[in-house]
Amino acid sequence: MSIFIHKQNGSAAALKHFRSYVTSSAGYACFYLILGMALPSLGIGITFLLATLAIFGLNGLTLFFLQRN
Repeated sequence: MSIFIHKQNGSAAALKHFRSYVTSSAGYACFYLILGMALPSLGIGITFLLATLAIFGLNGLTLFFLQRN
């Protein structure tokens, strides 16, 4: 995908894409970490609720800190 962005919009757009990809990766890692740790003990419903709330919270904090700069 980054190759097409670079080809069509230039290097600045490709760099922006890479940065957004890296910052959003932390949210996915948090989501799957919570799933892996809590699923055996809490069950499906509560675990997915906690993981979803965690990814929303982490992405919200990331957005807040990125917009400050």
